[in-house]
Amino acid sequence: MVGSHIYTYIDIIRCFTRHRINAKDFANVYTIIYLRCSGKMKHEEYEALNNLYYYVEDYYDDPSMRDEGDPDETKLLKEAAETLHKLEKLL
Repeated sequence: MVGSHIYTYIDIIRCFTRHRINAKDFANVYTIIYLRCSGKMKHEEYEALNNLYYYVEDYYDDPSMRDEGDPDETKLLKEAAETLHKLEKLL
């Protein structure tokens, strides 16, 4: 059984992958949720969510602020979709 906080992640990731919120807002909200809930995660949940956190952490809304290899919105969206798939498999 997964923790109830996983549904919060699923909701915010779905909003982003369905283009209901932009990448900047997604990154801000995801970071807040991750930092508040990361200590409550089971190992499987952590495995699914941690990689996306690294993408979010390296994402800059302003392209001029990005270093080579930092994710743009397309890469962030792809990673979010993959994470959503992993979370849905845990349900």
